[in-house]
Amino acid sequence: MDLGDSDRVRSVVERVRPEGVFHLGAQSMPSRSWADPVATYRTNIFGTIHLYEALRAYPPSGGVVFASSCSAYGEQSGTPISEDAPLRPVNPYGVSKAAGDMISHQYSRDFGLRIVRARLFSTTGPGKQGDAPNDFARQLASAEREGRELPLRVGNLRAERDFSDVRDVVRALRLLLDRGEADQAVNVGSGHSRAIRTVLETLVRAARVPVRIETDPDLLRPADERSLVADVRRLRSLGFAPEIPLEVTLTDALEFWRHRIAEAPPAAERTVRPESRVGS
Repeated sequence: MDLGDSDRVRSVVERVRPEGVFHLGAQSMPSRSWADPVATYRTNIFGTIHLYEALRAYPPSGGVVFASSCSAYGEQSGTPISEDAPLRPVNPYGVSKAAGDMISHQYSRDFGLRIVRARLFSTTGPGKQGDAPNDFARQLASAEREGRELPLRVGNLRAERDFSDVRDVVRALRLLLDRGEADQAVNVGSGHSRAIRTVLETLVRAARVPVRIETDPDLLRPADERSLVADVRRLRSLGFAPEIPLEVTLTDALEFWRHRIAEAPPAAERTVRPESRVGS
């Protein structure tokens, strides 16, 4: 459904009467937020208000997990970033997530909804659209299908990100629904930074054809956080530990795209263009 349609949101909540809610509905690509900030704000801010207004009428007994983002932190002077760090977003997507984070705090404090704010750092996994690891993996798989060297278009390779496998993140979100404290912010990440260049080099080593790296100006953001690494002590205190190393995630992503592209008509596959800048 469209989160911008408040009547529809209320109707669905009234019909379903959820016991728990994972609120991940959003325009979640920083690159698109630069192109259309209004649509990003409409979905991510007003959509969150519409959902919470509906949940006020039918409060879920198990509470809500709101998917915030490390982009809400923006550029910080030190790392790792704790949940007490100020929110200083540097792109429209981050602004929308910082606003949703504060809206969640307000509805939890003033209206009694049990909302845990999960501040997700870079989440990736096989088949994700529009993040750097999968953009690289898809382009490599395309080159392998062609059987020859093709340019691999990249953006900012100097940025550092804290990557987690989506399969680990799902476990973390469920844990927060079960054990997280109301009105608490919890970083969800690995606690380790990886340069985007390192991610690229790991995938290139697994490629079956030579690769030529080319920087694409269209994949460079107007503003970009240099380093985003999570302080995950609060999440670890709840009993969480990641299980899937990044190297396994990248291998799985490359295999996913090899199978997907092998099954796709060549013309259809060639129309896909990388959308990611660095992935947040």
